[in-house]
Amino acid sequence: MDFARPEFAKSMYPYLEGLLPSRHEAILEMERHAKENRFPAIGPLVGNFVLQQARMIGAKRIFEMGSGFGYSAAWFTQIPDAHVICTDGTPDNRDLAEDYLTRLGVWDRVDFKVGRAQDYLKAELGLFDIIFCDIDKEQYPDAFKLALTKVRVGGLLIFDNVCWSGYAWEDLPANAEPYMHKMTPGVKELNRLCAAIDKIQHAINPTRDGVAVMLKIAE
Repeated sequence: MDFARPEFAKSMYPYLEGLLPSRHEAILEMERHAKENRFPAIGPLVGNFVLQQARMIGAKRIFEMGSGFGYSAAWFTQIPDAHVICTDGTPDNRDLAEDYLTRLGVWDRVDFKVGRAQDYLKAELGLFDIIFCDIDKEQYPDAFKLALTKVRVGGLLIFDNVCWSGYAWEDLPANAEPYMHKMTPGVKELNRLCAAIDKIQHAINPTRDGVAVMLKIAE
């Protein structure tokens, strides 16, 4: 982001978070859990943003590829009649999600599946209003191709971490962590695909680590 006075960038996110509406204590506790455990939850600014996008298209049927402990679902289920299918490979995350989302009063509208997101999505019948993706980034290109077939025209694909700390466009240092070397090509390829496919209208919100929103405009 280009700032006329770059020093403002450091205080921008606290300022924007201060403008958010109040959040349920269970959501605040989820945010504390993420911070204390360095868990990469999308955070309140992106949560509020994706909830807005969901409301704008009247989303009722949502599939999450990579739900963690249910933080993004806690936002989507603020739409009273929305149903969310969550997926995650860790049973402990499913248990945490049940606790938090039960306290929010939305667990009855969540179907949390433990296992590989792509396998569950392939097995689903019908189309979704939103498919949200936050799985391991080397899987992003194939996940995008699958998700594009499973979302309705007028629906949204939402992918997190598409700026990837700037390494979506800058060279990755040779001494970067192994997971960065493994995942960075997937982020770059996803962004290339999204820009090249004319079935979607694609935009990136650079908040936090970048969230891509793709409106499906044609089959």
